[in-house]
Amino acid sequence: MTQEEIIKGNKLIAEFIGAKIIPNQGDAKVEHFVFDDRITLCIWDLKYNTSWDWLIPVAKKCIASYHDNRQDIFEALHKCDIEKLYKAIVEFIEWYNAEGV
Repeated sequence: MTQEEIIKGNKLIAEFIGAKIIPNQGDAKVEHFVFDDRITLCIWDLKYNTSWDWLIPVAKKCIASYHDNRQDIFEALHKCDIEKLYKAIVEFIEWYNAEGV
């Protein structure tokens, strides 16, 4: 995956789990995200693409939504493949958002 794809995917996931985006301010050209109204991280600090600790709660949220479009998530979890899981979650969220679920 390219750096641009990772940034786009991490941003999509952060929004899906409810992080609030702080728009670029002044000379800063980096978006920041607020989690739980107290933790602020810049886009470069999001680790959904590299950390199981970050990605598993997102997978749980995807699985908890009662929709059929989750098979790729289950398969990636079964294979313990973080890259496939990350891609499956991004695809699920894109589908989820497009469907207006």
